[in-house]
Amino acid sequence: MSTEIHHSSNFLSRAFKRWAELTFDHPLIAIVSCCIVLIVAALQAQHIGVDMSTEAMLRKNDPARVAYSEFRQQFGREDAIIIAIASPDGLNQTLLQQIDTLQQTLANEVAYVDKITSLINARYTYGDDDELVVEDLLENFPDYRWTNAALNDYVLSQPNYIGRLISRDGQYTAVVIELQTYLQASDGRRLLSEQETQQAVNDIRRVLANTPALQWQLSGQPVLEVTLNDLTAKETQFTSAAGALLVFGLTLLFFRRASGVFFPQLIIVTSILSTIAVMAYFGSPFTLTTNAVLALMLGIAVADAVHILTLFYRFYGELQDKRAAIVSAMSYTAPAVLLTSITTAIGFLSFISGDLASTAELGIYAAIAVTFALLFTITLIPSCIALFKMRQSHQARQENPLLSAILRHCAFLATHYPKTIGYSTIVVLLLCLWGLSLQWFSYDPLKFFPAATQERQDYFAMDQSLDGMTNLEILIDSGSAGGIFEPAFVQQFEDTANWLSDTELAGIKLSSTYSLLDIWRETHQALNGNQAAFYRVAPERELLAQETLMFEMSEADDLFNVTDADKQILRLSVKAFHADGVELEVLLRELETRLAQRFDDTVNITITGASALVAESVPKAIQTMAKSYVVAAFSIIFVMMLLVKSLRMGLVSIVPNILPILLGLNFMVIMDWPLSMSTIMVGAIAMGIVVDDTLHLLYHFKQHFSQSGDARDAVNKTLSSVGPALFITTVVFAACCGTNLLSAVNSVFMFGATMGVVIFSALLADILIAPAMLVWAYDKPSKRKR
Repeated sequence: MSTEIHHSSNFLSRAFKRWAELTFDHPLIAIVSCCIVLIVAALQAQHIGVDMSTEAMLRKNDPARVAYSEFRQQFGREDAIIIAIASPDGLNQTLLQQIDTLQQTLANEVAYVDKITSLINARYTYGDDDELVVEDLLENFPDYRWTNAALNDYVLSQPNYIGRLISRDGQYTAVVIELQTYLQASDGRRLLSEQETQQAVNDIRRVLANTPALQWQLSGQPVLEVTLNDLTAKETQFTSAAGALLVFGLTLLFFRRASGVFFPQLIIVTSILSTIAVMAYFGSPFTLTTNAVLALMLGIAVADAVHILTLFYRFYGELQDKRAAIVSAMSYTAPAVLLTSITTAIGFLSFISGDLASTAELGIYAAIAVTFALLFTITLIPSCIALFKMRQSHQARQENPLLSAILRHCAFLATHYPKTIGYSTIVVLLLCLWGLSLQWFSYDPLKFFPAATQERQDYFAMDQSLDGMTNLEILIDSGSAGGIFEPAFVQQFEDTANWLSDTELAGIKLSSTYSLLDIWRETHQALNGNQAAFYRVAPERELLAQETLMFEMSEADDLFNVTDADKQILRLSVKAFHADGVELEVLLRELETRLAQRFDDTVNITITGASALVAESVPKAIQTMAKSYVVAAFSIIFVMMLLVKSLRMGLVSIVPNILPILLGLNFMVIMDWPLSMSTIMVGAIAMGIVVDDTLHLLYHFKQHFSQSGDARDAVNKTLSSVGPALFITTVVFAACCGTNLLSAVNSVFMFGATMGVVIFSALLADILIAPAMLVWAYDKPSKRKR
């Protein structure tokens, strides 16, 4: 390769040539500067958190998240922790004593507990000489007025106990633990943090582990989130370590040099640590989507280093001069590395246009990771080469026979059968487009857990025994203070609650409701001689208001858990059996329509709660996918045309860039894997990465074609020069994503497998399909004949 090719005359080549000379000639300044950045990053990165909650998926100003925040400010948390305790022989003195002991231990030893409720202290409302009495069901336990038979009969006859504190068949009783919503801070109230919730859950687990006499199951939204956080953190550490080991082994295999192993590892550490530090600084935890950044950073960081090192070793073998070799390598390939970094960053930044906060953050921090990888690569590699002793050997020029044979065969096929390859590619492309119609979306956080996970098994068991573990919170605003007592509104509200109890809507079974109606009915019955016939709402407005006031004087906390101080808003809690987020989204839309029909126009209805956030996330995820795919595709193609300064070359690149994405999505269809919150971005992520190799190919093809004017010759020279680097980076990147196959988190496994298919498809597209289409587009038969 001539020195003219080594030192191209374009602006970027001259700029990188000068940068390589500066960093090589002043290595200590460059390395010390990077070390300072690394130390600061290490100190900051330790503060990174993990948040797998649905709330973290949405933007802070999203209407659904704002409504949920307002709900918590008014009524506190609705996502309780539930302990289901087996009671096969019904309630008896022994079991109740064990529950009481457990409840007291939990209150004393679990941090951040707001309230613990069981049948021991369940609300018991009755009348005594026209006086309303509200006390614990088993007041003064262990002394209580009930016989075992009477107690069992009573609790199984109370609608507000069934499904909440005891199963419908009496085989399970529950202890409900409500954590504090807010804690006092120096600048006011703040929400309970993920770490504090984790401490509370871990305390509960420790207490239960020391209670062998009880057969228990533990679940609830906080438990699931903490478990998923722990699992994800462990899996991330494991897969990242595995990825680093794979990179070590593969770079050793390909380069067979200590420097070829050490330099990529150095870029990986500095890039990842710096990106995590930025995330920690801005308070962005790892979520279901941003968790993918680590595997991506491994591949991105290695890719930049490999492209430069591959040519450096070749030039070093020719010139036997480190400075000349790295300057030539940087001048020749660093411009392409810069251009690929730009297109990759653009692909990731396309996520910002989406409606989900988690995918927007993924785009931002992945783009930052790309930038760090580029900066550290072009700074540290020349500096380290200057300081390290390098083996002066012509072995660097020796090519891998198998790899060379593969590339020569691909070049032969591309240059001799371009139209055949092109038409075949178009047929495959059309088949893949048809296959996309079979793809489906699913969002079920329970599916992230391995089937054998105890928390998953407990959840589904309790979902059946306690008539559902999904809660929907409906806030119904009457429109005026005291409006909840208006007869017309009361009738509409009662009809709605009755309709939502024990029914099916949008294919989801709704089991029961809880609201102020339960308090009204209990109170009216108690003030009418405790007669069952009076278990209903007081018929007159004044009487209803009076009974509500009497209950408020006895048990204000319970009252203000279901209405506000102005008696304007009613809270209706609906229990439902477990459903996929897609089904919940359909339920939410159906509920909104049906509720609007049941109330006057003056009534304002809000559906909220953690389950509603899941439902709201589904359409936003799909919209985000559509937006990001379109924005990424058009932005990358446009920028590619701009960078290579060729409309025709940019158009040629569309098919080999799109095809791997479609193959990956069709692979998911074949495997019967749905698109989910963690896999929905695989196409747009892959698009930003796949285009890297294509741009390297186009950049070097353009250089060779401008010299010879022969497309076939340019393809042969391009594959010979950059083909090995394309092959190495693809294998390394696929290996990094492949470490996700070791993960126990199902969504992470699916992401890794799909990305592996996409990346290997991209390699085939870049060493066979793209060259064939370049020949098809640029070949001049008349010139060949002459």
